[in-house]
Amino acid sequence: MPIARLKIRRHPWFTLAVGLLVLLLAGEAAHRMILRARVRALEGQDTFTLYAVGGSSMLGTPYEDVAGFNPAGLAARMLGGSLGGKKIRLVNLAVHGASIYPQAYGFSLLARFRDARAPAAVLLYSGHNDGVLPLNPGAKARAWMGAKRWFMAHFTLPGLFWLELERRYFPRVPRNLFHYELYLRSVLEAAKDNGIVPLISTVVGNVTGVPPALDVPEGEELLLRLAEAARLASEGNLQAAEAGYRGTMAEENARGYAQYMLAQLSRRRGDTAASLELFWRAYDVQPQNFRRATRGQNKVVRLLAREYNAPLVDAVALFSKASRHGLPDDSLFSDGHHPNARGYLILGQALARALVGRLGGAVTPLQGEPEQVLARDFSCGRACQTRAQLDSISWLVST
Repeated sequence: MPIARLKIRRHPWFTLAVGLLVLLLAGEAAHRMILRARVRALEGQDTFTLYAVGGSSMLGTPYEDVAGFNPAGLAARMLGGSLGGKKIRLVNLAVHGASIYPQAYGFSLLARFRDARAPAAVLLYSGHNDGVLPLNPGAKARAWMGAKRWFMAHFTLPGLFWLELERRYFPRVPRNLFHYELYLRSVLEAAKDNGIVPLISTVVGNVTGVPPALDVPEGEELLLRLAEAARLASEGNLQAAEAGYRGTMAEENARGYAQYMLAQLSRRRGDTAASLELFWRAYDVQPQNFRRATRGQNKVVRLLAREYNAPLVDAVALFSKASRHGLPDDSLFSDGHHPNARGYLILGQALARALVGRLGGAVTPLQGEPEQVLARDFSCGRACQTRAQLDSISWLVST
């Protein structure tokens, strides 16, 4: 008796799914090979790779067109272009307007495929483009974020595709204090796990020179009350002006601005301690603060530096010490949060000293006034410096 053969009919969708899976796995394997080759080409036993992670300040805005005039580039130059007897190769991963999230993912990818025997360090100065509001996600949100991080860590090509989708359609989602800490940790852990020395800095902005944004429609009653308080202050009636500003603080969209104006009044009275606290509070209470990092963010930075035993550059303390009234001001900034030439030189030198403190070597500061340094050492003369100033004005207008 003949035995009937069992025929298995494959559904067309099954064949398509298998084909897509094979294609995906092949693409993933090819992408990993490309990443490994790119990283190995960047690094080497005869070079010291210096990674930089941050936003536009790490790019040197408004001097980003001046080659090397950014915090990491200045640090490398003050180290004489070498560290530990090896030539420094700078890999600047900073992105204009980007939060720490995509940069952390990009750095983690590079770190995973490097040769851990090759010497390297990462300079981390990021925070102006991250949210300032605290967020305590629920259990479901935490589970989702954990699953997403696992997926993106294990599948590089789909991870990049997912990141691009979020960038295009959900650009503001991962910008809050919870995600800020989460992805700072990601950078520090990727560095520690792959033989890279991490250095982290607090993030400093122009605390006293530019008020928080005031988003109030023209003609609205709140705007009229603020204008009246300003008029009283201009006439020297500081007590009435203070009462006027305090009367507007119940309005959320004016709270930071009112705190800032109260700080100005305290300074006029000579009460420096009160004015310092009010200036800081102005940026802590209002999210729309011209993208300046808050004290809450810098508290996270300091805690993580201790936890991961990473050298800390306290840019806030350095800029405060170098400012006229003990708080970062216009003398060190070109706008709300980008340093001017003097500010960048301070930051670059601090990063260089932190590298030397951990890895050895010597720092040679660039001598002369900032304008002279730009012209002499970076071929950025009067016309170049004027363009940078105009770029700063456009930032103030457009932000």
